Amino acid sequence: MGDTSAGQTPRNRRRNDDRGEWLSSLTVEGNPHARRAYCFSLVGLIPVLGLVLGVFAVYFGILGRRASCSDPARRGHSHSNFAITLGAIEIVVNAVGLTFVAIGLQWI
Repeated sequence: MGDTSAGQTPRNRRRNDDRGEWLSSLTVEGNPHARRAYCFSLVGLIPVLGLVLGVFAVYFGILGRRASCSDPARRGHSHSNFAITLGAIEIVVNAVGLTFVAIGLQWI
């Protein structure tokens, strides 16, 4: 009998055999700035860290979007847009939250 994987391309064969790496499919390949921005924006969801990491998410998101716009073969445009949006929201929400905490503790 024949080999069942004879008609498959190496990419399909790898995808069928390698089911444990689903997390790598959620991140961007080929655009390191977009990947960093995406990771910074997700980790920035932790309270107080978002104030700092949100700035990095916006910065690297802008770099990643520029890279994806300049070269159509590069991926990561949507990840960059997501990181810019979420990073900006994290900055505002954390700044307002820390202001309310400071008012509540009568530091201001």
